[in-house]
Amino acid sequence: MAAETKKPKKVKNEEKQPSLLDRIREYFADVRSELNKVSWPNREAIISLTRVVLVVLFVFAIGMGGLAAAITLLVEQIGLQQPIVMVVVFVAMILAAVWWFRRDAQKARY
Repeated sequence: MAAETKKPKKVKNEEKQPSLLDRIREYFADVRSELNKVSWPNREAIISLTRVVLVVLFVFAIGMGGLAAAITLLVEQIGLQQPIVMVVVFVAMILAAVWWFRRDAQKARY
């Protein structure tokens, strides 16, 4: 007798996949459920934190503007207005900042 080959049984998918609309509804229901769990700040906290952000942005903008003006005056006084000079100054500032932050990070480890 020839060897019988077994045919794989067809497995019926008993669980029907939810439709796209059902999945979208479930998603928004889950989002609403999670948003109800969030502890939202009160009005006074929002106003206070917004003020802090605006003050920090203002101080940072003034500082960056002052730094740009100082570098511009320095370059004009020296008389070197070539782009390579600005690139060198910019790279030097970045290296100084990296060195400063690494130095502070190493101090924090001890």
